[in-house]
Amino acid sequence: MALSAATFTVLLSRYENRALLHSLLPRAAIEKMQAEFKWAHADDEQSQVAMVESGTPAEMILSVMEDILLGRPPALPKVMAVRHTLQQSLDVYQPLQADLTQRMAETGNMDGEVRDALMLQLVESCLSSANSWAFDAFQLTSATAGRPLSVLAYWLLHQSGLAAWAHLDHTKLARWLCRIEDGYCANPYHNRSHAADVVQTMHMLLTRGGLMPGYADHLTQLAAYLAAVCHDYQHIGRTNDWLVETQDELALRYNDRSPMENHHLAGAFSLLKHPDINFLQAMPKATYDRLRKLMIELVLGTDMKQHFSIIGQFTALHRPGGDGQAAGKTAIPSHVRAPQQARSSNSSAASFAQDSSQDINASLQPVSDQDKLLSLQMALKCSDLGHLAAPLPVHLAWVSRLEAEFFAQGDAERAQGLTISPLCDRTKQGITKSQVGFFDFVALPLFTNFTARQDKVDAGDVVVL
Repeated sequence: MALSAATFTVLLSRYENRALLHSLLPRAAIEKMQAEFKWAHADDEQSQVAMVESGTPAEMILSVMEDILLGRPPALPKVMAVRHTLQQSLDVYQPLQADLTQRMAETGNMDGEVRDALMLQLVESCLSSANSWAFDAFQLTSATAGRPLSVLAYWLLHQSGLAAWAHLDHTKLARWLCRIEDGYCANPYHNRSHAADVVQTMHMLLTRGGLMPGYADHLTQLAAYLAAVCHDYQHIGRTNDWLVETQDELALRYNDRSPMENHHLAGAFSLLKHPDINFLQAMPKATYDRLRKLMIELVLGTDMKQHFSIIGQFTALHRPGGDGQAAGKTAIPSHVRAPQQARSSNSSAASFAQDSSQDINASLQPVSDQDKLLSLQMALKCSDLGHLAAPLPVHLAWVSRLEAEFFAQGDAERAQGLTISPLCDRTKQGITKSQVGFFDFVALPLFTNFTARQDKVDAGDVVVL
């Protein structure tokens, strides 16, 4: 009964759940449980702490609920443990055994709607940083016990309303996300933490970067999230050039054309052939075909072989006097313009980390389907390199990991008697010292062209895209 009482008391503390609770229990019963829970906390705090330390799911749930009731944020590891218990339908008293749904039914009127509301409330209370530029994928990885990608993606798809809009099967979605996450290899750089970082940056560019609603309707937004989730699925920590040079099976299968990116897509979509994983099964075929096409174009665009082609097309389209201006680009209100001192071309990367209180989401409209696709490809490319705009300690941690992965490839090339690829020779200057060149020739042109456009605005002003 303690679990039932604590559950309903926590839900009662949320205004949006009161009507539901009062429809399930008499008011007197609810008030009694709330009073008893507060009294128990006041008189037996030490025993509550001792009970949590014993670590059963039931005790963990009570601890998290107590935190919420008292107005303090619960620890994310505890929340993830509760989330796992609820999703896996585990017995709350004996882990890894009977059905939690049945147990809750026995201990109180805990139906699916209340349970889902509770789980979402717990997750939302601990993932609020996902809606901020100040995000650290390493911290999320630690807090979720190595499950940053599935936790973040599942939450974003529900928080955005896309899961409900597309009628996604929640259980199958969770399974697909977990299978995708499990498919990320233990590489120093191209791993599940990197994928979570890309998903979160893509989320920010969509919701805070002006891409919605003009550049991304619901289906396009869903495609962007899913593409970010699987964009490096089963990445083996080697470059495409290495695959081609060694005549790897992937290079042979895809005729030396973006072998790694093609594999990411093929593997991710192949999982959907399993009925117990296909969360898109209810989607109309025409809608699914469009979603699949968008995901393919976005992930293939992350191949660095396509980098200069994509950025060149995007730049030409938005060059003053080019096709974008000729097509009658919608005028951009003055409040959208970012201050010159904060958005100069020399600080484009840094501008990604700045929060803005301005809502620019209704300002920009694509001039063509080509413009829409190119902009989304640019967004995923920026997300793929998003750590370049992260706080310096976070960026340096990613640089160190990338260097380790490159050196591992160089070691393999040396062992096989192959020419060592640029930046992969640990006996020479590594990528740590080459960051200046990478910023000058790759990163800054990408960020500058994506975030800024001289389009009938005052000289020196930059328009946030």
